[in-house]
Amino acid sequence: MGAVLALAGALLLTCGTAAAQETASIMILPSATPTSTDRVLARVTHFQGDGCYSVVPAVTSLPGGVFEVRYSVVGVVFPAPCTKVFDVDLGVLPAGSYTVRFITNVVLAAASFTVSVSSIPVPAIGEWGVAILAILVAVLAMLYGRWGGARRRLAGAIWDCCLQGA
Repeated sequence: MGAVLALAGALLLTCGTAAAQETASIMILPSATPTSTDRVLARVTHFQGDGCYSVVPAVTSLPGGVFEVRYSVVGVVFPAPCTKVFDVDLGVLPAGSYTVRFITNVVLAAASFTVSVSSIPVPAIGEWGVAILAILVAVLAMLYGRWGGARRRLAGAIWDCCLQGA
């Protein structure tokens, strides 16, 4: 019985040590609740316990709103532990629920977030703008409807010059 407990303790100690060597976390930017007009980034903070590596991250979009972030090691910086922080661009996403997973050999971190519909302000004009617009429409209607010839050409010139691009 004592040998079984010693073996279980050794396995627990070994697994705990291995798990402590590499950890990660994910933060969603610009906020934890982005909107459908925001460019969404996943900031991955990765503690490398067995040495500091130079990495190139890559993201893969999977069905169901899942993004997998993995990296390729491109070189060893130094053999001491370090923390790497990098951003991965997920793009502008439609409204819905999403999950980001950071994977080395195993899933080290995951973050879920919801993109909401953005409320886009509608441009409007004030009371004076409406009054001026009504007067211009009335003047143009009179020039087009009542008089012909030169006045109609004048109204057309006013339209072409000043009002068509407004």
